[in-house]
Amino acid sequence: TERIDFESVSISNDWGKLLAKGKATLPANPSWDFDFELSGLDPAVADQRLSGSLQMTGRTSGSIETQGPVADVWIDSLDGDLNGYPVDGKGMLSYADEQLLFDSAVLRVGDNQVDLDGSYGEKLRINANMRFSDISQFGIGASGLLTGDIRLVSDLTTVEASGSLNGENLAFENYAARELSATFDLPAASTGNALLMVADARVDDMLLSTGRLSASGSAEAHVLQADFLFESLSGNVQLDGGITDENWSGAIQELALRGEQLGEWTLREAADVSVSTSSFNVGKACLITASNTGIACGMLDYALLGPSRFDVSVSELPLAAFPVNLPDGATVEGAITAQASGAYANQRLTANATLDIHKLGLTATFEGDEVAARFDRAFAEVSIVDNRLTGELEFQLSNDTDRVTGELEITDVFDQASPLSGHGSLELNDLGLFSVFYPDLTNPVGKISGSVDVA
Repeated sequence: TERIDFESVSISNDWGKLLAKGKATLPANPSWDFDFELSGLDPAVADQRLSGSLQMTGRTSGSIETQGPVADVWIDSLDGDLNGYPVDGKGMLSYADEQLLFDSAVLRVGDNQVDLDGSYGEKLRINANMRFSDISQFGIGASGLLTGDIRLVSDLTTVEASGSLNGENLAFENYAARELSATFDLPAASTGNALLMVADARVDDMLLSTGRLSASGSAEAHVLQADFLFESLSGNVQLDGGITDENWSGAIQELALRGEQLGEWTLREAADVSVSTSSFNVGKACLITASNTGIACGMLDYALLGPSRFDVSVSELPLAAFPVNLPDGATVEGAITAQASGAYANQRLTANATLDIHKLGLTATFEGDEVAARFDRAFAEVSIVDNRLTGELEFQLSNDTDRVTGELEITDVFDQASPLSGHGSLELNDLGLFSVFYPDLTNPVGKISGSVDVA
């Protein structure tokens, strides 16, 4: 056996610098024992949004045995700064019998801390305890407070997980939530449950006052339930289903939407749903009102690489239920009847759609006086054949003279440079219509008429 002593070893590159000293034995059952120091580590290597400098000191020892390598790494200290916040950490890694163990790992960045231990071999095991008092200190564009405990065991075919998460004032890009809480207990071979709740959440410009999502059962048979409340809309949905051969199939058992202007719409009967890596299918699902005067139905067959088709229709849907941007004091009346259906295959779309608004009316009040515009006809129709779109629209006021009409043609709806042509005409003999949209415009008078051609 030959022993080699290393008084000093130095290696450096753009990532940082390594200094080490120790000993190694060769050739039978090679082994090593080194003290090491890593300095000048640049966190921007992992993510360009990160800045600072990190240092690490520790020791490693191990040997190459007949049954395989054995190694231990003790990280005595990890310090420095990350985005201007102090870093402090330590931990231990060991490898034997084709299994990597990590134990007593602690990492602190500013006011945030995570404790971690686990293993990776035939199974992945992770136990993590997080106390993130200010996520913004990580410098990844997120902010807020997040605490939780997570336990995970997986053999890459099954997953067992349990734990809880709690967050406050969370934000990332276009997403935000004032409160978030999650609990889950998901055994690998028996039934489990999970619960997610959010309050005052935002996705882009959509605001969710409260939301609740729960799941119970097993992978093969489970129930998903959700309740939500927006500013002017609330609802609930329940799905039953299971996973077989990496495909999910089930049915929408309950679906209800409620709103002051919308009224209440409920699912007429269960609708089949299936999801796979290559397709998404929803059987015919219909929502009806309590009086059965309104009905909305839809179906979808979507294939990632194959043909897709859709069919959607709605009758007597209150226009006031939509978030139309009108001046203060203005209201909109009317009910929508619409239909759209089509198919997409080989990058070609063929579809038809119609929109008819019955009893469309716009009303505004200015200095105690009511200004109203009512339409006898508000209609639009679109047809697409092999990506070529043709359409027309007509809005006619109840005075039988004022109207807006238009025709449009686009050679290829999927080509932004595609030629566009059309014709439009306008005839307004009563400019009082503008008072609906501009209440400060007092008693406008006059006549507007004309036409425009686009080619």
